[in-house]
Amino acid sequence: MTVRLCGIRIDVSYYFFALLTAFFLLEPDNITACGALSAIIHECGHLAAMLIVPGASVERVTVSACGLRIRARLLAPRKGWSIVCIAGAAANLLLAGLLLICAMVCDNRFLSVFASANICIGTVNLLPVEPMDGGQLMRALMLRIASPENADRICFLVSIVTLIPLVCAGLWLLMSTQFNFSLLLLSLWLLGGVLDEYLN
Repeated sequence: MTVRLCGIRIDVSYYFFALLTAFFLLEPDNITACGALSAIIHECGHLAAMLIVPGASVERVTVSACGLRIRARLLAPRKGWSIVCIAGAAANLLLAGLLLICAMVCDNRFLSVFASANICIGTVNLLPVEPMDGGQLMRALMLRIASPENADRICFLVSIVTLIPLVCAGLWLLMSTQFNFSLLLLSLWLLGGVLDEYLN
């Protein structure tokens, strides 16, 4: 399904709706569905920032079963990129605050789960690790005060220093619970991405 909104082409896959519906129907706590919705809200925060930042032009938005992708250009990347980087996590954390208030007033478990998913997505994306928004923001700030080569070195070092304790925490969580490998998997995936980007 393809629509145009404000001159932006938006492609939405029917598989996205099918997958989201399956998550809601098959999973009692809707944790995966809430995670998927939180990721979409995160990307919508980036999209909103791109529409507001002067010199940014959004060409295409693709929503599929694998996630949401935005194709855009910034005419002055150093000026608007920081705002775009922080907007996704800001959208998650603001929504999480509203959902937590509503969950306390209504005593609704779904709202609590949805708020928790938004907090997780927003917080993880703020990590100062290059593939994440926090890493992109760190790079944008480093490029203002250092040469590209020094910015690369600083970003690599901060990413490694952030990820080593995260890998250790993931190992501890796996050993103490005997089954929860989510943090270890995430930290190793991020570490692999950092090493691949900087060492190749």
